[in-house]
Amino acid sequence: MTSATASRQCPVCGFELRDPLPAVCPRPSCGVEFLPGVSGPVRLRPFRLVNHYALFVLPFSFPETDGADPVRRVAESGRWRQRVFSATDPADVDRTEYFLPYIRRFLFPTLYEVPGTATKGTDSTPTCRHFELDLARLGGGPKGVELTLRCHDSRKKVSFQHALRLTQVELVLFTFRVGFLVLRVECADAGATFFDQMNVVAYLRTIAPLYRGFEMPELSTGSARFGVPQLLPFLLAEFGGALLPSGPEAVPAGTSLPVKPIYDDRMMVYTFSCLDKDACLADAPRCQALLHRATVVNFDKAASTLPEREQIGKEPNAWLRTRWQGFSKDGGTLVVFNTDAYHERYAGVYHGTYYFDVFLLAALQRVTLLTLFERLADTQALTRGSGASRRLMRRVRRDLLLFKNQC
Repeated sequence: MTSATASRQCPVCGFELRDPLPAVCPRPSCGVEFLPGVSGPVRLRPFRLVNHYALFVLPFSFPETDGADPVRRVAESGRWRQRVFSATDPADVDRTEYFLPYIRRFLFPTLYEVPGTATKGTDSTPTCRHFELDLARLGGGPKGVELTLRCHDSRKKVSFQHALRLTQVELVLFTFRVGFLVLRVECADAGATFFDQMNVVAYLRTIAPLYRGFEMPELSTGSARFGVPQLLPFLLAEFGGALLPSGPEAVPAGTSLPVKPIYDDRMMVYTFSCLDKDACLADAPRCQALLHRATVVNFDKAASTLPEREQIGKEPNAWLRTRWQGFSKDGGTLVVFNTDAYHERYAGVYHGTYYFDVFLLAALQRVTLLTLFERLADTQALTRGSGASRRLMRRVRRDLLLFKNQC
């Protein structure tokens, strides 16, 4: 649940509050409601989460080396388990049937492998490989890794603490030597709100300070304390030449990533939020303004689904059936209220599977083109006339053809 831990301040805008605690934040541009009768940190009433998740996506490229293949190291390290999709498994069929056959063959090539003929990630021909991390390596249990996030907003002068659960870590690798590290995170507090989730997303996505004086957030599980800049090198250690660290806390501060991230300071985010319709504000315009203010990925008016005008005129609460959506180079988001079973139970499933795969395909095309552009722009390395230069040229040509014919 969103709370300001340092003093009695509004967790949304940082406004200094005096006793007795008002029912609504006095700042005109805010207007969020507080939970009454709370003597400790200030807590918020609206936008309680009914169902939610946040996917943190690190797109990266990795070079082709003449030594050990990093993909083979991933497959053989013991930390990662290859996700194999089978055409005989009804769950896998449901998971992949949304796409046309040529997309299924590209994204889920193990669907078409003969059982028993492929070894774990050692075959160089599959277009895409999916790996899942053994969460026990991070001290996780059956439900995931229980984490505590501590962060401080130096501009609002408010400190926050959030209970989180890391439920899945996935690695998706493509033949273009482009990969995506995907972390699925949920708020573990039963009273968590949309403000909680967006606050977590805003801080946890950062892999480098965003501005001068920015305080990087800290994660802890048990006695281990570390930051995102330590967690990512730990998860991607197979792409480096060093020994695998025992945990993220063992990674020295300032360690660079063993891969080349597309964004130097942040991860992409892909979120879903189903909110409690009974905990929203009575003032519909103020409610919608707070949603727009809190979201990390801005809503796209053209992509959002609105109720019919006739419904809005007849039903004052018809606006609650709106699906707020937004997509940008930084990620995607979907926000709904639990007005029906579809929004509460199924929208998040579709958003996190079929539609996330579409999002990943679009990101793959952009990342691959950026990577190819950088390699082609290095004209000096490609035109030296040496054997190494000719090998680089052949690899660029091969990857261009693979991109044209497969992606």
